[in-house]
Amino acid sequence: MKTFSKPYKYADYLDQETICRIVEWIVDIEYRPKSIDLQLFQFDPNGFSVENCKKFISVGFNPKWQLYNYADKAAKSRNSNWQRKLGEKYDELDDSFWFSPNQLTCGDDCLPDCNDKNNKFEFGAGLRVSKVDPIGSGGFGTVFMAKFHKKKVAAKYIEVSKSYRENICKYVAGESPQKIVAKLFGETAHEVQVYLSGQLRRRFLVWTNFGTR
Repeated sequence: MKTFSKPYKYADYLDQETICRIVEWIVDIEYRPKSIDLQLFQFDPNGFSVENCKKFISVGFNPKWQLYNYADKAAKSRNSNWQRKLGEKYDELDDSFWFSPNQLTCGDDCLPDCNDKNNKFEFGAGLRVSKVDPIGSGGFGTVFMAKFHKKKVAAKYIEVSKSYRENICKYVAGESPQKIVAKLFGETAHEVQVYLSGQLRRRFLVWTNFGTR
């Protein structure tokens, strides 16, 4: 095995006794996942016993998130299978999460209790912006009223589930970030590229939010 942090990727060729020892070790050291990779992989419940799945869940892994790798029919099938296998423990998991591909930092004018800082790829549960206060919509997404750094802002939601699945989850090493962003965001890619280049900071935030499917 190459690294302890991704033991679930080696389940196909490790014997069950070894898998159980690895899972126990992760629980014993109180390991907690804080970031997520672009492929959204956590662990596949099909490769582990119910007991080991529940142990992974107990330390913060969430297999629901990788359902976004699959088209609706395949995702629903896997979701139903995992639900039957894991029962209430699975039902209690968050369906939605978000992360930012960029470091989210505070400016000099932020108050000490501002909690909008976040490390790149560090995930948060739920929706980054609640979809309860829409202020406009168009061909490229819906805009909602939000609050960041304790200031009111407009947050644009762009539907990219299919694009993410095709261009990010199937990412080929070596492809430039600019090309990936262009594929993912289509005609709105220019806005994102300007932000990621560092030309805009406080008024334009980029994060990836995966909501209940």
